[in-house]
Amino acid sequence: MSKIKRISVTNIKAVANKSADFNGCTALIIGGNNKGKTSFLRSLMDRMRGIKSDIILRQGEKEGKYVMELTNGDIITWDLAKEKDGGTKEKMFLISKDGSKQKVTKEICQYFFPEIFDVDEFLNDAPKEQRKKMQKLANIDFADLDAAYREAYEERTWANKKREEATVIYNSFKNVPDAQMRKEPHTEEIDALKQQIAGMDLHNERVNNFVFKLDGKKATLANNNKIIQQLQEQIKKLQDENMQLETDIDKGDNALKDPKWQLKTEADKTTIKTEITKLEESNKRIEENNKCIAAKNALDNAIKNCNVVQETIDKIERDKAEALKASKLPDGFSFTDDGIEYEGLPFNKQQLSSSRVYIGALKLAALTLGEVKTLHFDASHLDRPNLLEIEKWAKTQGLQLLIERPDLEGGEIEYQIVEG
Repeated sequence: MSKIKRISVTNIKAVANKSADFNGCTALIIGGNNKGKTSFLRSLMDRMRGIKSDIILRQGEKEGKYVMELTNGDIITWDLAKEKDGGTKEKMFLISKDGSKQKVTKEICQYFFPEIFDVDEFLNDAPKEQRKKMQKLANIDFADLDAAYREAYEERTWANKKREEATVIYNSFKNVPDAQMRKEPHTEEIDALKQQIAGMDLHNERVNNFVFKLDGKKATLANNNKIIQQLQEQIKKLQDENMQLETDIDKGDNALKDPKWQLKTEADKTTIKTEITKLEESNKRIEENNKCIAAKNALDNAIKNCNVVQETIDKIERDKAEALKASKLPDGFSFTDDGIEYEGLPFNKQQLSSSRVYIGALKLAALTLGEVKTLHFDASHLDRPNLLEIEKWAKTQGLQLLIERPDLEGGEIEYQIVEG
């Protein structure tokens, strides 16, 4: 890790000849507008980052030079010369502390000064774009976690809907499920009783037929007695016949004395029908009870499903927290579904003070630094207390700040070492 020890510039843009010994310290660079403060501090860094200006040499000059010496002993030199065709020839070398010299390559540029973090562009980005850039800066990939979260969130929404529907159905039942209540309907009992009624009708028909036949025999007996009187010659035969009839009659009369041969009354039928009605009412209650139990089971399953989905979401949140813990995310920053926050507030100029915005932005910019731990920024809009707070933060992070401030009197470039 190194910082900027010294900068020496000759004929670069607005700077004719200027040197500054920073010795790795934070410094305040003051000068009037168009005096070359930014050119003095950033020309070499911007060039190594691939930012090429159309005008590099100071107007009217044929040669220019930019030398940056680092605290680790490395020196970067940038020589410029105007060519006959009007173009500018450039040579950039790295002179290591051991005295070796080599041309500056893209790899060397990337090592010392990687692509800079554009604070203003970041602040103007939409929240979701800020969130995307923050993940890249902190080397966090939430793509899989976000996809899993969206899927789990949709599943939870569906599960909650099903739970609400199940709750409405369950609450529509007036009776509470009774574990002791019969769960099966009285179908067989009812069928048996209906068969019993049908058997009664058949029984009555048989008895009526029996009585009818018996009455017929009695009528025949009476008629035969008359015939006996009229036909004496048939007495013996008729007497034998009568004896048999009397025996049959006696048997029939005795049979009719047996309760099973008694006629079934409408009252008997009514009693059974009443029992059927009771059982059918019981079946209705059983059916209602079973529906209530099914609704309760559905509600329990819906609640269980909601809990499972919520556990999935909670795990995703824990995985995100672990990813953030293992990332390079600076202190104070956090992700939201829609963007990012700094110290609990959306990261924008409307929600945060100027010092908070600048400190947050510098924290992000620090993530992009290479070998040189130096940050440059314009403090034109910051008051002294805010600037002191930023300087204090940079010191705790071991960072060197090169801070531009305008000189309202329009003076030449001057610098002040802020801390040693």
